[in-house]
Amino acid sequence: MASWYKGPCLLDVFDKIPIPTRDKKGPLRLPILDSWNQENHVIVTGKLENGRIDAGKQYKVEPLGKMINIVCIYNSKD
Repeated sequence: MASWYKGPCLLDVFDKIPIPTRDKKGPLRLPILDSWNQENHVIVTGKLENGRIDAGKQYKVEPLGKMINIVCIYNSKD
């Protein structure tokens, strides 16, 4: 550490930040990590951060403003 700095270590500060809980009834937030086309479908990977997503429903993708249909959901717990 620098002799002039008297504060805590950055990693200690990070360790003290509370982890927010996911609000299942809140607005859907699913950051898209990757996408590709396969057999006339678009496959999307992401992490569900907030809300809920259900197969058979329509959702709006922002910032495109495009409506999409969710055909199926694969859950990976790896």
